[in-house]
Amino acid sequence: MTSKQIKRAAASQLRQNFEGISMAVLNQFALITFMLLIEALIYITSELSDIDYRPLQLSYYRESRVRIFTMCGRMLGYLFLNSVLVYIQRRRFINTGEDGGVVERYIAMHPKRIMLPGVKLSIQLLFYKILVLSPMLIGIYGVLHFSSKEVVSSISLFGMVCFMLSIGFSIVWLGVCIHYFMSLSLVPFISQLNPRANFFDACDLSVKLMESKHMRLVSFYISWLPWLPLAVLIYPLIFIYPYYSAAHVILAREIMGDYWQDKLPAMARRWQKNLY
Repeated sequence: MTSKQIKRAAASQLRQNFEGISMAVLNQFALITFMLLIEALIYITSELSDIDYRPLQLSYYRESRVRIFTMCGRMLGYLFLNSVLVYIQRRRFINTGEDGGVVERYIAMHPKRIMLPGVKLSIQLLFYKILVLSPMLIGIYGVLHFSSKEVVSSISLFGMVCFMLSIGFSIVWLGVCIHYFMSLSLVPFISQLNPRANFFDACDLSVKLMESKHMRLVSFYISWLPWLPLAVLIYPLIFIYPYYSAAHVILAREIMGDYWQDKLPAMARRWQKNLY
């Protein structure tokens, strides 16, 4: 299927699952509003306490590295919350034969069965990706160190070589990480179809299933670029994201092929068994 065909299939699925898309939009709205309220509260508190807080200015972060880590920590926290929400939203669009009302009723009756696996998988993926990215921190540190004013004024030939190596290593490792993270894109689907799968086994299977499929995923992402201006406006994102989630599920089903078809009936039986 082409990206256009996938989007048409996703639109058709959303029209048949009004309850699912309504809850997905409501959940996304709540999460974005929560993040904005947290940032507004921090800003108002800093104004009342007469604390310097300029999160949109680069000079603010150059003055202290602690500010960089604080902001990155908050962004990781928001990313974690979003990944848990995505785990729940993705389940709404994995077709196991139930209509939207059945899925929403199950989520309402058994929130722990949905939330806990989502939290666990989100933590595992987040820390695993940070671990994979960690060698790049050495290269970034080298770039920042050798580009500082104190070092530049008296840099030696060896320092210049280290500086160039740091830049090259950072770029190469970033490319490797992007490729590997794309290979891990099926891990959430594998975990949802087969909750008993070990995390690292799911990673290995995802890498195997994604062999020679990376450009297919890239073309899918590129097809969403025209929607980016609306997504930047924040709140239109709550309407775009369910559409994207449904399309992403269809793409994953196409890539996973026989594995999806083999595991889907068992997943449907588990949900039916625990529905009442």
